[in-house]
Amino acid sequence: MAERLSPVCAPALLAEEPGLKTPGDLLRHTVLLSFSKDPFEWTSWSHAAGLDLAGAHKRLLHDYNIGLQAALEGQGVAMGRLVLIQEKLRDGSLVQVFEQVVSGDIGHYLVTAPGPRAAHVQAFMDWIVAAAAEDQ
Repeated sequence: MAERLSPVCAPALLAEEPGLKTPGDLLRHTVLLSFSKDPFEWTSWSHAAGLDLAGAHKRLLHDYNIGLQAALEGQGVAMGRLVLIQEKLRDGSLVQVFEQVVSGDIGHYLVTAPGPRAAHVQAFMDWIVAAAAEDQ
């Protein structure tokens, strides 16, 4: 199941000035990045949005969950892995900043050993594949 990516932030940040109406407005806000050699989530999204983030104020954080926590606390805009943060979007603690969503180079995979499977294992696999299909 491919992950879908889009910038997210705390609702209060959307109400603050400077506003977040267009992707270019990100250059006036803190962009929260997860620590990696290449912040591929932001690279994928900004490329699709036609935005060069070279001049953005960036805060590099230890991992993805810390970046989400910083976004929840209003410290900036994080890249949302929409499949993983569905509940936070539903309850309104995070909001999707722009409508543009891209599929990144990451996803969720079900990996099993080759060969026959027990009935309960197959039932779980069928359930998880069906649930993933609903979210696409």
